[in-house]
Amino acid sequence: MPKYAFDYSLKEDEGGKWLLTGKLTQSNVSEKFIMPVPVYADFDGDLVRLGFIRMQGSSSNDGLKVRLPKKPRRVLVNGNYDVLASESSSKES
Repeated sequence: MPKYAFDYSLKEDEGGKWLLTGKLTQSNVSEKFIMPVPVYADFDGDLVRLGFIRMQGSSSNDGLKVRLPKKPRRVLVNGNYDVLASESSSKES
């Protein structure tokens, strides 16, 4: 069963919007295992799916960059338990 760790940062730009950058790590799977992992932003209690990060095997992907209209309370992966996983953690850096 896969495990996921998600590290992200939020920075405000000059226009009052927010830039989300993140790194997702998938582990505890075979090299052929492929999973689209959903990424969510929590805007005042409403989870909004921002998209998916396609993961293959035990690997990391640090290519997430999304411009947001306002600062979310938090950003998380697998927020609605869309993916069967033994652990999913999100941490702002």
